[in-house]
Amino acid sequence: MEPNSSNHTLKILLVDDDRQEWVLLQDLLSTADSARYEIEWVPSFEQGVEAVLSTSAHCYAACLLDNRIGGRTGLEFLEAIQTKPRQFPVLLYTGQRSPTAEENALRAGAADYLIKGKLDVSSLDRAIRFAIERHRLISAAAAERARLASFGAEVGSALTRAGTPEQVLTPCVEAMIRFLPIQLAQIYVFSPQRGELTMTASEGVLASQPPPLAPAAVDFINGEAFLSCPATEDHRLADREWLVRHKMVSAVTYPLMLNEHLLGLIILYSKEVITRSAVEELGSVAPGIGAYLARLSLEAQIRRTQQLDCVGKMAAGLAHEFKNNLMVIRAHVERALEGCPESSITRDRLNLIVGVTEDATHLAQQLMLFARPQGNDAKPLDLNETLLRMRPMIQGAVDQRIGLTFTCAAKHSVIEADPGSLQQIVINLAVNARDAMPDGGTLVVRTDNIEVDTTRAATNPDAFVGRFVRLQVTDSGCGMSLETQARLFEPFFTTKGPGKGNGLGLATVFTIVRKHRGWIEVNSEVGKGTTFSLFLPECHAAIEEPDCCPCPANALEDRHRAVNGNLQTVLVVEDEPVLREAAEATLRNANFDVTVASSGQEALRIWQEHDGKFDVLLTDLSMPEGMTGMQLATQLVQANPRLKVILTSGYAPEMVEADRECRDALFLQKPYPPSLLPETVSKCLGI
Repeated sequence: MEPNSSNHTLKILLVDDDRQEWVLLQDLLSTADSARYEIEWVPSFEQGVEAVLSTSAHCYAACLLDNRIGGRTGLEFLEAIQTKPRQFPVLLYTGQRSPTAEENALRAGAADYLIKGKLDVSSLDRAIRFAIERHRLISAAAAERARLASFGAEVGSALTRAGTPEQVLTPCVEAMIRFLPIQLAQIYVFSPQRGELTMTASEGVLASQPPPLAPAAVDFINGEAFLSCPATEDHRLADREWLVRHKMVSAVTYPLMLNEHLLGLIILYSKEVITRSAVEELGSVAPGIGAYLARLSLEAQIRRTQQLDCVGKMAAGLAHEFKNNLMVIRAHVERALEGCPESSITRDRLNLIVGVTEDATHLAQQLMLFARPQGNDAKPLDLNETLLRMRPMIQGAVDQRIGLTFTCAAKHSVIEADPGSLQQIVINLAVNARDAMPDGGTLVVRTDNIEVDTTRAATNPDAFVGRFVRLQVTDSGCGMSLETQARLFEPFFTTKGPGKGNGLGLATVFTIVRKHRGWIEVNSEVGKGTTFSLFLPECHAAIEEPDCCPCPANALEDRHRAVNGNLQTVLVVEDEPVLREAAEATLRNANFDVTVASSGQEALRIWQEHDGKFDVLLTDLSMPEGMTGMQLATQLVQANPRLKVILTSGYAPEMVEADRECRDALFLQKPYPPSLLPETVSKCLGI
């Protein structure tokens, strides 16, 4: 075969202090068949280092290095050229075989260790070409790693910036366009309230002409990334007309998930075939984008929880003060009624005030339910039977022009719930439906069983996998806009006119359902009605005997049984003067021996003065001077275990259970009619 028949030329740098080696090497490689070799010779160590590190070094395909160059070694040469990334492989070309030297050379970065005189042209040519190819592959891999690192660094840097989701995600899609072979990159964010994917960031030559429709969230809740090629055959993508018009060949859809819940979606479009490696590159940054969206979702949930907690604390405080004021009003009115003739305008007006205070008490109680929803008395109950027993109450809460239908389709309808809280939920939803149907309509209360799988749970961050009893309340009313639905469960948010709603009903429902380990879904369309779907976990415990729907605690009664004491001693501790005086007068009239105090500290002094000879302690829970009613009661019960305790407060009764010493105490929730006091004291004493 004619030597040097190839037009491909490989320029080789030879670093050797023996010129004869250069001549022999030229003669040997001149007969190579694979390529034309051009050998440049430098005779000294310093010249060799300079040639390798020079700006023109890119012209060399490889370097052959003698292991002895004057008084220097090949290892020293390899160390000297480490200051700069090597553009070509260096092969040691020496006349002495030494396993130790060979190992050291390879460790120092030599591509091969060749013995002079032992190689024919074919072996030497093959060794050089293989060294060049290995170096090329290693360099390409290093460049790819650097490229991927830059891609990840750009996306990572963008995700740490402050700003709106659009401001944060836009640099991410810009990086995708630069580093991936695509023409359009989009990031959609999933909105659980609307059940839709909303495009938040878009970049590429087609960013100004995006697909006309957003993808459907339900198509991506399995959480799997998918490469579509041809793209026109994937029904989940934009309409086929758009894909054909813009000559899109392939696309990648990458759902962003958190605990099997859909957070968002990345879509890439390309006019070429997207390789699997490009999908893997996208996969290297997608988890970071998903973590950012998860943080947004978590922050939104935390803000909502904090808002509810903050408003709940405020509501509890307001309700407490409100009840105290109502108690004062009620006490004054009852004292005025005592000396008022039966048939008089004044008595009618006083009774009107009593009625208004009862309405205000109901509002205060609703504030309390929102601040501290009940649920401590949760027990297994049959939802179907409970709803049917509540039917007269529900019918009474809605307009007679509204047709009420019950469909109890749940085969297993046992849940664990507090009956009073369940009543509160259903009545609030019924009243809300009534207000949505001012001209009448239909109200359907329905139960059924549903199994929520990962696919169903993916589109609702409040949902989780399991078996549930679903309670649906559907009206044929005016429906709600998306904007209204987004704020539906905000405390004090209402669409009703002034004086027609306080905005606590649905907020209370939301709080109670969450306390029962469930969640709510709302489907509504303007002009077509609304469906509230409550998901409550199935319960398989035994059902207790059903009780009648409980009456509200401390319901104001018109009449109380007549009670007369026998001068039993009662210590009344109340910081509100009017309430203190009313309690004292009422109990004295019922033949009890009453001593009053305005604070816990004063009560302790009175206790010591009377040597603790009291039968009953009646104390408010919240008092001044640093001692609560609970602390006072605990201290006095320890001194006299026979002391009976009655605790009063505008707060919820579960506060009484906080102290073991007062577990047997009676609780009287404000506001209560003063006339109820003698009966309560008598009950406490067992007379």
